[in-house]
Amino acid sequence: MRKIAIFALTAIALTGCKSRSAQSVLSTTPIVIWTDISEIASCTELFNASQSDFKAVVQYRENPAESLDFFGTVNSADTELPDIVIGTALKNTSTRTHFLPLDFLFTERKIDPTRFYPSLLESGKLDDKQYFLPLSFNMPAVIFDSKYEDIIPDSYMLSVQQIRDVAGSFNAQNSAGQTTAMGFAPSWDGNFLYLVTQGAGAAYRQDGEVFSWNNDAVLQAVHYLRDWTEHFNGSTQDEKDFSFKYLYSPKYKRVTSGRCLFSYTTSNEMLSLNSEILQNLDFRWIHQNRRIPVADTLVSVAIDKHSKNTTAAEAFITWLMQETTQKSLLQRTKDMNLNTASFGIAGGFSALRDVTEKDFPMFYEILLGSLPVSEYLDTAAILPPKWEQIKARVIIPYLEKATDTSKNSTETLSSALDDWNKQNY
Repeated sequence: MRKIAIFALTAIALTGCKSRSAQSVLSTTPIVIWTDISEIASCTELFNASQSDFKAVVQYRENPAESLDFFGTVNSADTELPDIVIGTALKNTSTRTHFLPLDFLFTERKIDPTRFYPSLLESGKLDDKQYFLPLSFNMPAVIFDSKYEDIIPDSYMLSVQQIRDVAGSFNAQNSAGQTTAMGFAPSWDGNFLYLVTQGAGAAYRQDGEVFSWNNDAVLQAVHYLRDWTEHFNGSTQDEKDFSFKYLYSPKYKRVTSGRCLFSYTTSNEMLSLNSEILQNLDFRWIHQNRRIPVADTLVSVAIDKHSKNTTAAEAFITWLMQETTQKSLLQRTKDMNLNTASFGIAGGFSALRDVTEKDFPMFYEILLGSLPVSEYLDTAAILPPKWEQIKARVIIPYLEKATDTSKNSTETLSSALDDWNKQNY
């Protein structure tokens, strides 16, 4: 609700001062941007204020990829179609036909491709053409009270195995055999269960009309998680009971209470906390075999192939992908005191390496010396159009049942997906 409220307050596009150039003429057709990212409204305001040749307006779409697929299929000449789409889950088999290749921005030297994280840029390609430009991304992490820094290995990354071992050593019981401290429990966060399957090689992906995954890897992760719970925490019910008794407060308060060591989080969630809270926290990125999975909510930019305003759309994207622009956006967020409501660039780290590695630590001191090298970033394959729904309503519930040591579920991921498909298609 907070993000939608912020969007409503900032969504009115501002018209900037007139250009000093006598030849500069304001385009009579505004750049229409569809997005599910509230922070794009602030970007648009800054763009409109920075020049007078073009004006951009934002239209919020809860799922811009689905909206584009619907409008583009029903009527490709529909006047409601956007010029630019900025959002998550743009790259999928359903919407790939709606966008223009953006390689010309590189060949015309409007944008320098070497400025991007290579793996993020590569993820925007289809058939060796650059249809999507990455704008921002997030990474998984665990947070902990900074007073425990001495017992945490490594300086900025932890493997799942290290989290398991260190958390297990934190567990404590009183003389009556009651658990008084539990370092971490997999069952506390369904997204952590999903993350472990990614690291095990689940390889969720969409190939044409077929959604597939490595079922052996998923089952391997399930076995690993059940063993974790039984070896260190007793049972899944014990984990849930402990959480109900002690961990009812926000994640950062859980770790500062001394009852648990780690809380699972993501970079945008963590870095939206205010500076006073962050002063007492430390964190580690989560990796598996030195690979950090980029969150599925990678934000990308694309131009609709039916746009009648491609010159203006090109101008906006070229402006947005400049390091000076993004540093101005970071400064704007700080000056407007939006740090606790909006993290970084469009809710995440910038896909431009220098912005993330040089500028972000100036605005988020906790990041100093704690940013992984680009070679560690691992992006997802093409995922289904309704991926976030599938993950939230099928995959995570399945994993919660399968890893529950208090039960012996016979459900398979395939059967869970079939049941969901019957209800939704």
